[in-house]
Amino acid sequence: MKKNKKSLRPSIQSIDESRPVSSQEVFQNQVLRPILKLQHEIIIFTVAHAIHQQANTYESLNELEQEKFISRLLSKNISLLNQLKGIVLGMMTIDELTSYKDDERNLSKRIISMLKKRILDSSSEVHAINVT
Repeated sequence: MKKNKKSLRPSIQSIDESRPVSSQEVFQNQVLRPILKLQHEIIIFTVAHAIHQQANTYESLNELEQEKFISRLLSKNISLLNQLKGIVLGMMTIDELTSYKDDERNLSKRIISMLKKRILDSSSEVHAINVT
């Protein structure tokens, strides 16, 4: 039995929808947030692997320096950002991907922003992964 991609996603508490929201915000809350939560472990592993390839000094940095290192890595490593975006886009349905393509520039910025926040908020998880 083939599973629907949407059925794999965790449900996420909705944001207050009593105020007017843009179509981008609806897409973010109904599509992107659940996908990011579903793909969290893969995202964290991918970043940890990229860090391991970049520097052996990461382990010796304090927590604040590690967060700065991750932030710089995500800002400068376009290949890593594209890989992370692919992890998100690969979990979209055709209809969702069509909506994404209709406003790709803005939605791509949202994805990157959400990825950066998620990764920085999970820096201790990134640190805990042993990639050898």
